[in-house]
Amino acid sequence: MGLIDLTDLTRGYRHRQPTHATLERARQAAAALSGVFVDVGGGTGAHAREWVRPGVTPIVVDPSASMCREASSRDGVAVLKGESQHLPLRDNVADLVYFHLSIHYGSFSAALEEAARVVAPTGTIEIWTFAPESMASSALARWFPSIARLDAERFPPIGLLTESLERSGATVEIDQLPEVVVRTAASWQAAVRNRFVSTIQLLTDDEIEDGLARFTQEYGDGEEPYSYSVAFVRLRATR
Repeated sequence: MGLIDLTDLTRGYRHRQPTHATLERARQAAAALSGVFVDVGGGTGAHAREWVRPGVTPIVVDPSASMCREASSRDGVAVLKGESQHLPLRDNVADLVYFHLSIHYGSFSAALEEAARVVAPTGTIEIWTFAPESMASSALARWFPSIARLDAERFPPIGLLTESLERSGATVEIDQLPEVVVRTAASWQAAVRNRFVSTIQLLTDDEIEDGLARFTQEYGDGEEPYSYSVAFVRLRATR
């Protein structure tokens, strides 16, 4: 499987603005907590920006220099360049370690070992990922058939994530929450062309063009609303 170009993905994120539901997930993860909150693979810092308040130190950790530059522009957010498998943080420092669609970058087991190392004894690890059973029917898989296989290979099974968290002595709560996204057909096409989701980088140009051609046949009016559902799984681990 090819490598993901994170600089290219940073550009793609301009077509992937966080939804209200995305930001609400970040706010709810931090509700009633204080201290150091770490967004692992936090990208441009949109989630961490929701945590800026007295008594909280929001930190984005991301391996991409371009992502870190954008995150650094957000007032009140600290940024550290680093990988999830080698977090540049001391032991037991974080009250919240947050992964939002980032646990599939590199070894998830090493990432969770690092999360368990840096989280405080009374802290929380929260992971948001895709529901495996929804990958074959996702909005992208509908138009680009290879997406289902690629996502299944990239995203770790929920059972393995749970086992890894429980090995660290955590109690894990699991919830499945759908989100409906509505945007114009033209904006979705532009997002795909700009690789707004990392797995799109692994498709051939021919598959992308074929999928977009079929999409245009069905959604010829660029201002027509395009609605699709995303199935998320949340794992919340506490000791």
